[in-house]
Amino acid sequence: MLRRPITIKQSSSGGSYSSRWEKEASDYWKQMQVDKPRIRKRVYVAIAVVALLAIGGMYAFVFQGQDTPAEGSFRTKCTAQAVQSKWHQEMCNKVCPNNEFNEACMNGCFFGSLDVTKQVCANRTTDTPFSQLCPFQVDCAGACVEYASVRPIPAKRNACEGGCNAVVPSACKRAVDMFDHIVKDNSYSRSP
Repeated sequence: MLRRPITIKQSSSGGSYSSRWEKEASDYWKQMQVDKPRIRKRVYVAIAVVALLAIGGMYAFVFQGQDTPAEGSFRTKCTAQAVQSKWHQEMCNKVCPNNEFNEACMNGCFFGSLDVTKQVCANRTTDTPFSQLCPFQVDCAGACVEYASVRPIPAKRNACEGGCNAVVPSACKRAVDMFDHIVKDNSYSRSP
């Protein structure tokens, strides 16, 4: 490999470059395309903000726009009546056997009953007819995960999930009936 001889020449033209290497380096950097990471970051941030605003707007339009003030009062009344009643306790006493797994079963039963009741009161539309299958789902396995390591290992978790799964259909039916009854009573009271 051949090296260029390093010589320092004084430029007679009065230029600011003291050597050929400095001139070549200067020319190289002038020709180099300037990377603009700030502009890219700003574009990404702008896209993220626009996407966030679009999602927030869709949420506000779709979910918040559903309830009229009357529907909001139906939902509040439904939740208050359904959660405060003794029905959950009585139903779970029927579902769960009185043995060593009673506590796990009762916890699962209460979770399933209250969760599906709250879902019905919060999400049921006033014009939807009731079908035989409950349209609202409860994550009984997720609710009973705390029993996964309690001895006897699968038995307590299974008792919890069994209590939860056993009560969901009847709790859903009861909550739907209660919601429909509240809607019907309020619609009759407003008519002349």
